[in-house]
Amino acid sequence: MAVKAVTSVRVEPLGVTILVEPGETLFDAAFREGLEWPSTCYGQIECTLCATRITDGREHAKPMGEEEQHALKYRYAGDSDPRDLRLACCLELTGGDVVVFKSGVRREQSK
Repeated sequence: MAVKAVTSVRVEPLGVTILVEPGETLFDAAFREGLEWPSTCYGQIECTLCATRITDGREHAKPMGEEEQHALKYRYAGDSDPRDLRLACCLELTGGDVVVFKSGVRREQSK
């Protein structure tokens, strides 16, 4: 029986590490772990505010779907290295260690 690997993701510049379960997006894992990730559409692939840069471990990212490609192409045309740019609401990982950079990620505020 194959065991699916959990991915360890270091989120910079916040400096926290979260675990992403198989089949879970980075955006959903961040929410589960008590982080607020910049977004206005909350995972609907519309606002692209959740776009994050993979700085290490890109080989652990599942391939980009057509809808994500279209959203990033439209929003970030001319980006210096678009291969590293992904939408957290779409980004699924295959195990291993990954480091991402996303300004504006913060711990949830207590209510």
